[in-house]
Amino acid sequence: MTPNVRVAERAFRHLSDPRTTTTHAYETLDTYVAQAPAEETIPHLANLAAHDERETLRLHAVYALTKLDAARELETLLPLLDAPPLVTWSVHIALLEACHKLHLAPRGLDALARVDNLDLQRAIARIGRASS
Repeated sequence: MTPNVRVAERAFRHLSDPRTTTTHAYETLDTYVAQAPAEETIPHLANLAAHDERETLRLHAVYALTKLDAARELETLLPLLDAPPLVTWSVHIALLEACHKLHLAPRGLDALARVDNLDLQRAIARIGRASS
């Protein structure tokens, strides 16, 4: 299926409904990303990752930005590494994975290194191996 701006617009509108959550939310987000032009998608993804209250959307927005090689936008999200998690450490882990893949300098690693979460520690270790 070729990208369709009308489908993208409908999917993005649907994301604004607070009842669009969990799997339904990230599948809608994936539809939006597949249907919209990247130059339109990237700022919307950055905004969702920075401000949305649904952790699932934040997480998948970071994944999509990473896949789109949106390093500049991901750099603006790195202050989230200094913030406490919404619910889980998944957004932090996704941002650290983005740093690893796109060669970005993460922040807040000293504080994150004290967190008792295996997946978070694994993401930090990957960055450490990449820089050595």
